[in-house]
Amino acid sequence: MVTSSGAVDTVHRLEAGGRPGEPVEGLENLISVADDGLAADSSVDEAFVVVDTYVAPTGLWKISASGAATSATPLSDAERLTAGLVVERTSYRSPDGTEIGLFLIHRADVTPSADTPTILNGYGGFTITMSPGWQPRIAAWCAAGGLYAVAGLRGGLEHGEEWHIAGSRDNKQNVFDDFHAAADHLVDAGLTSRSRLAILGGSNGGLLVGVAVTQRPDLCRAVLCAVPLLDMVRFPRFLIAKLWTSEYGDPDVAEEFSWLHAYSPYHHVVDGTCYPATLVQTAEGDTRVDPLHARKMVARLQAASACLDENPILLSQEGRAGHGVGKPVSKRADEIADALTFLGHHVGLQL
Repeated sequence: MVTSSGAVDTVHRLEAGGRPGEPVEGLENLISVADDGLAADSSVDEAFVVVDTYVAPTGLWKISASGAATSATPLSDAERLTAGLVVERTSYRSPDGTEIGLFLIHRADVTPSADTPTILNGYGGFTITMSPGWQPRIAAWCAAGGLYAVAGLRGGLEHGEEWHIAGSRDNKQNVFDDFHAAADHLVDAGLTSRSRLAILGGSNGGLLVGVAVTQRPDLCRAVLCAVPLLDMVRFPRFLIAKLWTSEYGDPDVAEEFSWLHAYSPYHHVVDGTCYPATLVQTAEGDTRVDPLHARKMVARLQAASACLDENPILLSQEGRAGHGVGKPVSKRADEIADALTFLGHHVGLQL
């Protein structure tokens, strides 16, 4: 059977009476998720589980009658390149004392320090759990010697529906506080420094990093903000965004307007502020989040920033593409390369 805790799955053998026994040998220390649960047949002595991890592409594992698991998927080129990556599961505290889960991924021969170029990623919304899973951008960043951190912010489903509610509607500031605290923790723990830290988020995560830019412009050195939602006062008027008022609130309702305006990134850009180097990526054919959010935010930041010579504010708009789902591999590769090159340049990682 498979049990879940804080975005990580554990595969157990069942004992007599259906009680979960010890974790399956070979999977017990693998920080992973079981994509499709278990496939087992009582007529044979084997079971199979599909496993996702940060350090290898999705793979099939075979569990023998003895309870030991071995990979049933041939070693891929990607796994050969990232064989030296390790994942640490840790946590930190948000300002209100809530404990937030944090994954740290890096090469085994890299000891994170104040000089380590680091990316912090988060999402925090729509009951989406930030579970371990293969991402080429993580593999590329870490293979080059960087640290990649993923925070399990409130608003997701890492700890059930209460966790989601604690980061939605009038509680949305909790998500931003959780993310800021993650960045502060990485610096305070000596795992990186402000000048070596970049933040990254897309869609609702684009809102997340947009808020970080305006609430804490000192938080990091560089920002990748992808297909973002940034004008929270007018967002329901465009495309399908009116469907998201249950998550964020409705600006046409006076009380809910006050929640939204309080953190809306576009409305909190301050003239004369030195903002971090920022690349905003959007797509002309995005049918979920209108690219107007990205365009107007970049224009506003460019007009306001006091340090564009050192920290450029750039817009990248893809022509024949959308929000991301179904995007061709070639376009995704170009997008990732642009993002990592931009971030790497500003935090000192040579890719």
